[in-house]
Amino acid sequence: MNRFFIFSILFFLSSVTSAYSVKDFRYARAYSNKPATQVQYSNLSEQEKKAMKQMIEYINPHIAQCEGRVFYRFRSVELKEIMTPKPTIYFQTFRVNEVDRLNGVSWKGILLAKMDGKAGRTLQYGHWTNWKETDWLSDRSVNLPAKIENGELEYDIDASDFVSGSRTDLPSRYRLSCETVKEFLN
Repeated sequence: MNRFFIFSILFFLSSVTSAYSVKDFRYARAYSNKPATQVQYSNLSEQEKKAMKQMIEYINPHIAQCEGRVFYRFRSVELKEIMTPKPTIYFQTFRVNEVDRLNGVSWKGILLAKMDGKAGRTLQYGHWTNWKETDWLSDRSVNLPAKIENGELEYDIDASDFVSGSRTDLPSRYRLSCETVKEFLN
């Protein structure tokens, strides 16, 4: 192969990046009886790391970084922009029992990804709303009662909605790219 062809492939691969990776997120272990505590990614168990990576893969298609700006669209048809994003995954790990193991389950828990940041706004009817503190933005979190079964993160249909909350579906029609963001802005 000639060097130009190899360079072109390497350049293309380096320009194709996902919106976020594990190093871009903060992690917080949630408890039912006390406030969540920050956890370093390196201190997570291997199964928790796998759950975090796959959760990020689940939400990444709904986040776009375009020309220094960050946009997302989880459950809403509306486009959101967030300034100085600080995405966080709050999680709670549950005990995996012998029956779970027999069924190929290696991790169970709740994952809640939130798009926090300095400020956010929404594109409504072709116009941007005023910037607001992100606490006031709707649709900035994704909830997933989950389990890792046979190596893959999936919705845990047996999880209690009372304890775990309900799953946030991320419709494929709400996926974002810089191209779809441009369509919204035009």
